[in-house]
Amino acid sequence: MPTYSNNGDRLADGLPEVMPTDRTSGNFKLLDPIGHAFDRVEEDIQVVDEESTIQTANQLPSLEKLSRMVQIRPKSGESKEKFRLRLIAEFQLVTCEGTVNNIIANAATLLNIKPTEVGYDPNSGEPGVELLEIPKSSLDAVEITEAEFIDILNRQTPFGYRVDALFRGTFTYRTSADYNGNVNDPTLGYTNIAGSVGDGTYAGLLTD
Repeated sequence: MPTYSNNGDRLADGLPEVMPTDRTSGNFKLLDPIGHAFDRVEEDIQVVDEESTIQTANQLPSLEKLSRMVQIRPKSGESKEKFRLRLIAEFQLVTCEGTVNNIIANAATLLNIKPTEVGYDPNSGEPGVELLEIPKSSLDAVEITEAEFIDILNRQTPFGYRVDALFRGTFTYRTSADYNGNVNDPTLGYTNIAGSVGDGTYAGLLTD
């Protein structure tokens, strides 16, 4: 069975009504190869568009070309996705004005979520500290740690201010010694709101 082009029908539809344009007609058979050529051009344009955008580039060399504008290079052993996040952060440094809305928008961009999914608590209890509420599942989906994420946001924050983050959605039991020693054992955590002990979860708020 022949594979027809996506653009063949569109080209045939442009012919006068008196001319046969069904797929068995000579007119369509003449136009279909041209339609295939248009298909290839459209596919090439899509690839170029994807590879010229930081968020959608699929090849590391494409990201490296984009990174020349902010003069950074991939680190040894660094994955493509982690380099992508660093690159996004560098561009944000150039454009960010340091407002709360900027920081929220940048946090959402890094995590590939909507700004409305990033919470903001104006009453952090500490002067000069902006507290964001971040879905932990979104952070888990990208190759970046909590500390790295907060560090990126703090680089975009005006002098005299600091960003902290509360990662909501899950909970893990920790003793004071564990907390102070930055020890996190998921096997000690509750799996759900009912308090069932199983595979545990990461630190944060427990929500239904």
